[in-house]
Amino acid sequence: MIEEIKDFFLFEKQFGIRVLLYDLFTIHRAFRQDIYLRNILNFAKEKNLRFTFFFSAKNIDKRIELIDEILSGGHEIASHGFNHMLLGKLSYEKLKNEFELAQKKI
Repeated sequence: MIEEIKDFFLFEKQFGIRVLLYDLFTIHRAFRQDIYLRNILNFAKEKNLRFTFFFSAKNIDKRIELIDEILSGGHEIASHGFNHMLLGKLSYEKLKNEFELAQKKI
């Protein structure tokens, strides 16, 4: 979690205070995301539904158990880039690098 907080401050320098504030206001989701996702998985199982779950690749190693649970439920994992950032402000080369890193990691 400390690494993610450091990332927020690094991104603030690059992308502005808006990204930092948005991420800080939603940081509680990082702590509760497993609970939210498990509730979704339970609902999907109950209703026989399949979903696509997006992950940022940078910290995907920390989520292996959850990803295995998602995949074993018949769901799909998709890339949300390597870092969690606003992609619209990136140059083509930086955007390309972001997705290449994500593809390699996933």
